[in-house]
Parts: sequence; C-alpha cells; structure tokens
Amino acid sequence: MKLHKHNLIFFKAIARVHNFFKRLFQNRSRYKHKSSIHYGPSRRQVFDLYYTNKERKNILLVDIHGGFYVGASRNDNFNFAQFFLKKGIDVALVEYRLNNKRIETVDELDDTNRCISFIYNNLSKLDLEYDEIYLTGDSAGGHFALLNAINVSHKTILGRNDYKISGVLLNCPAYNYQNYGELNNMTDGLKRWVLGKNYKNKNYLETLSPKTYIEGLNTKIFISTSKYDFLRNESYDLIKDLDKYNKPYTFLDIDTKNILAGHVHNVVSVTLRESVKVNKAMYEFMTKQVKN
Repeated sequence: MKLHKHNLIFFKAIARVHNFFKRLFQNRSRYKHKSSIHYGPSRRQVFDLYYTNKERKNILLVDIHGGFYVGASRNDNFNFAQFFLKKGIDVALVEYRLNNKRIETVDELDDTNRCISFIYNNLSKLDLEYDEIYLTGDSAGGHFALLNAINVSHKTILGRNDYKISGVLLNCPAYNYQNYGELNNMTDGLKRWVLGKNYKNKNYLETLSPKTYIEGLNTKIFISTSKYDFLRNESYDLIKDLDKYNKPYTFLDIDTKNILAGHVHNVVSVTLRESVKVNKAMYEFMTKQVKN
C-alpha cells in the first residue's frame, strides 16, 4: 500500500489532537524558562530554553524534533526534555519552519544550523556557562542534528560552523535521505510535499544527506533504534558507515515484544520501560566524561 498526502494530513491531525491534550497535563512552570526566543524573523524560527532546578551537570542539550519533515513541534518533546531536566541538564527545544510549497528541507536544515549558531554565540546572554553542549534529534530531527554535528569539522551544505559541540545523540534517525525520492511506498505527490520539487533529483538529495558527509564526523555519537522502529535499517546503515571510517560510537537497539516501543518511542512515550532504558543511556553517554 502506498502512502498518499491525505494519509499524512490525517496522521498530522490526530497527532495535533493528541499533543493538545498531552500538553494540558504538562507543568512547565516548575522550571525556569525562556519561551519563543527568536533566532530568525519567522514565527517558527524560535526555541524554548529550560533550566534545570536540580544540581547542574554543566550540560546543555539542544533538541531538534522530528515529524517527517512536514509536521510536529518543539512542544511535543517537552516530556522528553523533562527526563533530562530532572537529572540536572538544561534543554533547548528548537523549532524550525516546515516543508510546504515555499519551504523545503534545505531551509529546515538552515534553520537548525542558524539556531545552533545563535545559541552558541549567545551563551552569556542566555545565562549559560557550560563546558559541554550536545545535539540530539529524533527521526528527521536526527538527520538535522547529525548534519550539524558533521559540519563542525567538515564542510557540508550548511553555511555556519561557528559553534562547538561535545557530541550528538540520535534516536531512530533518518539517514539515507538521498534515496527517499525512490521509495516505492510513497506517491509522487507525497514525495513532492515531503522532499520538495527536486525529489527526483538524487544528486540534489545527496547534498542534503548525512550519508554524503559521514566520513567527516569528528565527535562522539550515540544512536538508538528498536525492533519496531520503521527506520531501523537506517540506523544500521549509519553504523555500517561509522565502522567503515573507523568512527567510535555508542549503539543501543531495543529488542522488545512491546509494539509501543517503536519509532522514537523514548521521545513520545517516555514512561515505557524501554524508553527509560534509552534515555538513561543517553544521560550516561553525556555525563560519564563531564566535569561537574
């Protein structure tokens, strides 16, 4: 069965209703925070910054949400952020413009790149004095986080590399972007919406794909996937390339009978036993070499 554009619109509508009710029970006021800090002129070129109320671990985690390049919001990742806030880690939730007839993946990438640069170059103004800054992203957000991580030391399509990070953490990441225009389970209409007008141009898609530049990665990396992650093979393709170029990594593949522990489960269903395991592993990955 092929996915059509109207299928994705329906899923997006369901997700919006679900996330509306989920946010009703979120108590964000328990944390000192700064909302909708602009890094660009668009209403979606913003990020929220949450400060832990626990003993600080000298870490800022910059989180880039997923959403199939056309949906979701930074607000959807607040429960995920809370896991780390409760453990002494501050979190920035990044928003970016979504794919439509005017905005494409290259613009989303540029937004995340601009936001990371803005945060790094305004640390003192944001009351952030940390030794360690980590990037994290789920699904499409993993694509963006990884490309920004590579760009620190290796030139990619991204324009800014005036920032430093200590690592990148990916949950069920999109990796083989260069092949998405050839997927048989998506109609051309859906591909045009998700990938933009150049969805048939593989050479162009390669310029936006982390796989194209992975040899240049020069920071530590954590990857998680699960048995029921529909992008699981992409994590294994990433691992294969990291092995090829002798890049060290931490990898966690959740083997479970729980079908709820699927794609980005540790972000959307944070209380699952499997999700807690992944998020604890992320915490340990960041803190095991951090100066307190």
